[in-house]
Amino acid sequence: MKKPALLTTLLIIAAFTLGSLAVQSGHDQFQKALAKERGEGNLEEAIALFQKVIDETKDEALAAQAQLRIGFCYEKLGHEKAQLAQQAFQKVVDKYPAQTETARTAREKLALLLKGPMAPEKGAAQTRLRLVWEGPDVELMGAPSPDGRFVCYTDWETGDLAVHDLQTGGKRRLTGQTAWDGSWAESSRWSPDGRLIAYTWDMGVTAELRIVGFDGAKPRVLYQGGGYPSVKDWSPDGRQILAVVYSEKGDPSFSLISVSDGSIRHIKKTGLPAGFMNGQMRFSPDGRSIAFDLRNDIDLLSTDGKTEGPLVRHPANERLLGWTPDGNHILFASDRSGSIDAWILPVTEGRPGGEAELLRKDIGEISPLGLTRDGAFFYGHGKDTQKIYLASLERKAGAFRATYQRVELPYEGRNHAPEYSPDGKRLAYIRQAVPRMDGSNALYVFSPETGEEKKTALNLQQVSSVAWAPDGSSIMISGFDEMRTFIGRIDPGTGEIKEIFPSDKDVREELYMAPAWSPDGQIVYCIHGVQLTTAEPSLSIIAKDLSTGRTWDVYKMNAPFNFPMISVSPDGQWLAALEHPRGTNPNKEKILMAISTENGKARELCRFVSGTGNVVQPRWSADGRYIFFPGLRKGEERWDIWYVPIEGGEPRKLGLALHEINYISPLSDGSRIVFSSMGPTVHGPEVWVMENFLPKSPGKK
Repeated sequence: MKKPALLTTLLIIAAFTLGSLAVQSGHDQFQKALAKERGEGNLEEAIALFQKVIDETKDEALAAQAQLRIGFCYEKLGHEKAQLAQQAFQKVVDKYPAQTETARTAREKLALLLKGPMAPEKGAAQTRLRLVWEGPDVELMGAPSPDGRFVCYTDWETGDLAVHDLQTGGKRRLTGQTAWDGSWAESSRWSPDGRLIAYTWDMGVTAELRIVGFDGAKPRVLYQGGGYPSVKDWSPDGRQILAVVYSEKGDPSFSLISVSDGSIRHIKKTGLPAGFMNGQMRFSPDGRSIAFDLRNDIDLLSTDGKTEGPLVRHPANERLLGWTPDGNHILFASDRSGSIDAWILPVTEGRPGGEAELLRKDIGEISPLGLTRDGAFFYGHGKDTQKIYLASLERKAGAFRATYQRVELPYEGRNHAPEYSPDGKRLAYIRQAVPRMDGSNALYVFSPETGEEKKTALNLQQVSSVAWAPDGSSIMISGFDEMRTFIGRIDPGTGEIKEIFPSDKDVREELYMAPAWSPDGQIVYCIHGVQLTTAEPSLSIIAKDLSTGRTWDVYKMNAPFNFPMISVSPDGQWLAALEHPRGTNPNKEKILMAISTENGKARELCRFVSGTGNVVQPRWSADGRYIFFPGLRKGEERWDIWYVPIEGGEPRKLGLALHEINYISPLSDGSRIVFSSMGPTVHGPEVWVMENFLPKSPGKK
């Protein structure tokens, strides 16, 4: 579920303004300025009001926020005001360095303005970049309407399909779901005439392709059964919907689904990875072919499926962004220059019609939303990233409190799943690859003493945990490779990888997850699931003796209703298991249990209603007296690290008050915990539009 970042920011500001009428007046003025900026779109008046806040308030935090908003307003006024936006953001950095989060946001904006100029050719003086949507509702799984006025998206508070009006700032829900019930809309796309929206309706186990009218007509199920349909595009004549359809066995195919009767025609079934749903597919404007990116190249497929050929081939990584409305060019992203840039390629008769040309430097990791009929390119930036923090524990009057500091690492924002070695001298973590752009995820081992990093490449689509062996000789990782789960141990010196639970079965047939070491390093515990999508699923905690290979059941679970995360006590006698009722409804109780490794008997330590559906892992304190776990209580805005004594009782928190805490790992010294988090404040994604960048058509001036 998404958190209202704006509300959090305003609450922080309000906290600093209590007790002072003069400062409270500044806060009221700030609210009026926000209303002018976001509600009315009157940016010039908003700038004047924000400046008045700066001139009159004695609250530095509020002044810094107002100066930042001035920069945002100038951004929205377009390319002509870029210099003023740059000056406004620079003032935040220069005048308010103590406001660390606000200054950090300003530096990010400066980096975009200074490092991402338009390529000088192609009439750059007329090209315009505009920030068109920001705030807590912004979500990047939808698309702009053909006329560019609206953006369809998923409202994660309810799971409903919604439409945001870029002119008025208003929101309209379309599918009628007013509360979260475990079903939600995904991958929404507008029809060419702007009257209908096609979307995937995910119900957890099954999914449907549906169509809803922008005029308020009720949704219509167009396709159901036989797997998962991910909506990609509409044909230019509005008669067919292009989708990637995953069969019940997980085999994906390019498919065309008739809007009139829901009949389906599979046009390509071979060679696609399981993660292809994140790729782009777009009809050419003449409807004769489909451009798609696959394995970091871009190809063209005829709509009858009979002809396929390369469009963009390069040793670097390429990603499709879209077609120009006249069908004469495609836009694509590439890291061929060392950064992720936007390029444009002429296309003639289904083949490259010339050399690709640089369009925009350092566009970064964007989510392409689509082009309008006038050739405006909409895209999103996902701003929030995970950082690694180190919390120091202090115990007073029988209770823990904690302070924290950020661990400074290269490529900040892409590092997660941290764990210190048993001797505390090395930090292991995963550096996440930019999706579909720069290769695989990698394991890094960092030495704080020398500042050196050692890398081991991982051929895994997702890595979910990192755990040092008790003697520090190896590191255990778990994750997913295509449709298969993976648990293996890595020698950090040589990079050699050995699989612990080898299996070539599809994840729905067999999975291994949440591994944990015994204190002597001889046994690995993990979750083992078999046939989870059938009528008789099996889910249990198992153990494997690494010296003999013997495997046995420790605890049988009530599958498929709980997917726990586990941790082993320092004496090896207990497992802590945090059970998560299956499904995505966050309004469910979570249960922390202690399970005997000897006889499998379990006892409940506590239960609570979570404010999130995220799966979180419990971890034992070094002395074995407490169990720590990250969590968000229902109704609260920020996460914390909670702890419960082994005897059980009401959970208490450390008082960190951060966002999205996960991957916690107590150090062996008993006084520190390393973890990942988005930090004290969140800055949600933004939607931008790039205009007036298209090459001139022949004969036009």
